[in-house]
Amino acid sequence: MRITIEVTEEKEYEIEHDDDYYISESVVWAMRDKIDPPSGGFVMWSTSAPEFNLEYLIENGWKPEHLMVCTIAGHDTVWRYEGEEEE
Repeated sequence: MRITIEVTEEKEYEIEHDDDYYISESVVWAMRDKIDPPSGGFVMWSTSAPEFNLEYLIENGWKPEHLMVCTIAGHDTVWRYEGEEEE
């Protein structure tokens, strides 16, 4: 799947899917606080629709480098960095 987000520049994200480990989206959302983040300081924002959710977050002031898409159990989850800013 190729996702293109257009804000002021075009960004492409390559996402791999593994249908062997699919579970319900509602189950992924219910256990979001128990899933280890893909990197320290990241928090799950959504369990689907990265093409919509990434655009929404960027338009609302989130920096692209503070956003991540991670496929979990067949769902393209969107994560945003909520850790402390480095100075």
